[in-house]
Amino acid sequence: MSTVGKCVGIATVVAAMVGFTFSPQNAVAQGPALVVSPITFGISGGVSVPMEDLANGSGKFSGVNTGYNVTGSVSLGLPVLPFSVRADVAYNGFGTKNVSFPATNPQGGFNADARVLGFTANVVVPVHLLPVPLVSPYLIGGAGVYNVRISPTTGGSTSQSNPGFNLGVGVSVPFVFFDGFIEARYHHVNQDIGSMAFVPITVGVMF
Repeated sequence: MSTVGKCVGIATVVAAMVGFTFSPQNAVAQGPALVVSPITFGISGGVSVPMEDLANGSGKFSGVNTGYNVTGSVSLGLPVLPFSVRADVAYNGFGTKNVSFPATNPQGGFNADARVLGFTANVVVPVHLLPVPLVSPYLIGGAGVYNVRISPTTGGSTSQSNPGFNLGVGVSVPFVFFDGFIEARYHHVNQDIGSMAFVPITVGVMF
C-alpha cells in the first residue's frame, strides 16, 4: 500500500471514531456524554462569591470575603425526557473581612467566618444551538435546604437551616469517558433575619 493510501486509511478510521464519540445517539440530557448509564456522578469546585448581607454584613456582622466551593452531584437523565434531574450537596466556605471597628466602640460589631452547606434538587435543561454541538450550554435551577453557620473570630457560632433556591447557567464539553463543565449559579437562602446569597463559579466533571 502506498504512503498516500495509508494516510487516507488512517484518516478514515480517526474520522469514524470522532463521529461515534460526538454523535447525538451518545448524548444524554446533562450534556453530550457517552451513554453508559442514565445515572451519572460528578464533582466540582471553584470560587464562591458572597452577595447581599453575606457580603456586606447584617446588623453587627461585618460580612465575608470571596470563598470556595466543593460540590458532589448525582444526575439522572433519560433519552425520552428533554431534561435531566440533578441532586447536589455543596459546601461553601467564606473567610472574615477582618474589619477594624473604632476603638471607642469595640463591641459595636464582630468579624466572622461563614459556612453554607446546601442540599438541593435541580432540573438541568440543555440549550440546543447546533444539531451536533461539541459544546452544550444548559440552564439549571432548583430548590433545597441550606444550613448557614456564622462563626465569630472571638469564639462561639450560630447556625440555622432554611429553604432556598438557585438559578444558573453552564456549559458542558464532552470527552471520551466523562463530561467536563463550567457553571455559575445564584443561590438565595431565606434567613429569619437578613438574606444570604452567593454565586459559586465552578469547574467539574460528570462521569
